[in-house]
Amino acid sequence: MYGLFGITYGFILIYLIFVGATITITIVLAATYRRVEFRGGVSRSWILPMLLFIIAVIIASVFTNYEVAPATSNH
Repeated sequence: MYGLFGITYGFILIYLIFVGATITITIVLAATYRRVEFRGGVSRSWILPMLLFIIAVIIASVFTNYEVAPATSNH
């Protein structure tokens, strides 16, 4: 929303905080899980819900028309 309304500094600040938090969480998780454990991968019960979700996202993105108009002020 900040990017759409032209508030670039707020957008950049939030983006940098998000990137920093993501990198920090990745490093903490990598340090926590040092040992690799193989548990057999994805079970078959997840295949159908994943496929339905992917199809729903594709259909929603194809049939959605976003029209972004610049914010104007009437002073």
